[in-house]
Amino acid sequence: MNKIYIYHFYNTTKIWLKTNNSLTEVEIKEQNISVFFYKYLEDILIKNKLSYSDINEFIFINGPGSFTSLRFFLTFAKALFVSYPEIVFIPLNLLEIIGFANE
Repeated sequence: MNKIYIYHFYNTTKIWLKTNNSLTEVEIKEQNISVFFYKYLEDILIKNKLSYSDINEFIFINGPGSFTSLRFFLTFAKALFVSYPEIVFIPLNLLEIIGFANE
């Protein structure tokens, strides 16, 4: 099972690609993430010899955070879903994750 995890905070975006036998991480420190995100995601897929059709789950933090960045990632996820409806999309709220972790 191949999963992509996306987390963005302030001016740092992290992408993790988890495959059956490896975990690849990329940290992006760019001000305008919408310009660079696609290239970094393509690079991580190519490095692991995968394409979008090989991805099973796309997991991203949908808040709290910069409105513009959240809107960009949600739009990207929706566009990916239209092209690859077999991918499962899982939006997570960071505050809920922290709350569950502290219970």
